[in-house]
Parts: sequence; C-alpha cells; structure tokens
Amino acid sequence: MPERLKNQRIVVSGGGRGIGVEIAKRLAGEGGSVLIADIDETVARETAEAIENSGGMASPCKVDVRDPGSVTAMIGAAVDTFGGLDSIFNNAGIAQVRQFLEITEEDWHTVMDVNGLGVLICMQEAVKQMLKQDSGGSIINMASIAGKQGYEPIAHYRALSRTIVPPSSVLWP
Repeated sequence: MPERLKNQRIVVSGGGRGIGVEIAKRLAGEGGSVLIADIDETVARETAEAIENSGGMASPCKVDVRDPGSVTAMIGAAVDTFGGLDSIFNNAGIAQVRQFLEITEEDWHTVMDVNGLGVLICMQEAVKQMLKQDSGGSIINMASIAGKQGYEPIAHYRALSRTIVPPSSVLWP
C-alpha cells in the first residue's frame, strides 16, 4: 500500500474494537503513526501490537471521551509519542439496545455523553493542539446509518445519529 500518510500523526478514538480497529489498521498501513485510544486499555494495546507486528507504527492509550481531562491526556500522549497531532478520527461510540419505553434518563445521558459530548470534547482538544502547532489538521467524525433508518430498540442512539454532519474531508476515498 502506498505511504500517503507517512509522517501523519493520527488519533483514533474507539480504536480498540470493531470499525475502529479497521480504521487504525488502514491508517497505519498507509504510513500513519496511530494512537489507538479506547476506554478499554487492553483492546487498545492488542490493536497497537497487531499493527506494530505487521510493520506499522501505533501506540495504545486509555481514554474516556466523556472526560475532558482524559481527552487532554490522550492528545498529550499523541504529542509525546509522535511529536504532534495531524488528524483525529472520532470513532468512539456506543449503542444500547432498549425498547423505547424502557429507556431511562441514565441510558439517554450515557449514549449522548459518549456519542455527542465526547465528539465535541475530542474536537475541541484536537483543535487546541493543532492551533498550538500552527499546522492545521483534519478532524473526521464517524456517524451511523441509524440516522437514516429507524430501529425502535435503539431510539436514543438514533436521535443523536440524525444530528451528525457528514465530514467535509476524508483520508481515503
């Protein structure tokens, strides 16, 4: 694969499982240095090790995207490990399966805090670092098909998916 992302320092939140793993592998496969950030440090470490074992550059990081201090530490880890930040791929997200009338306020806040507030916090902290570097950068926010198609047992997840704006730039077609 071409190394069109060589010298690019990238954070992937939610990079330890599912789509995040594949995103991180692709970015590293194209030459990017990838910080694998996940709430589960074990899966972040496993993903980073798999990337390094295949010749890529990656490092794990534990993060709770709902916590500004944790996100600040994640951005700091990227800077400490790779020397800066060029891109962040906001992929961290959760979906809960609950029948509509069984969704609690706690369920609502959990989904909104991770899938909405977490994206905001990650974008803000990434932009602070990019401004500090005076180098610009890319922010990619993952969204879900649930914003276009209804699924009753994930109504609270779907509510936020409808508000996500499509990204204006992508790293690959």
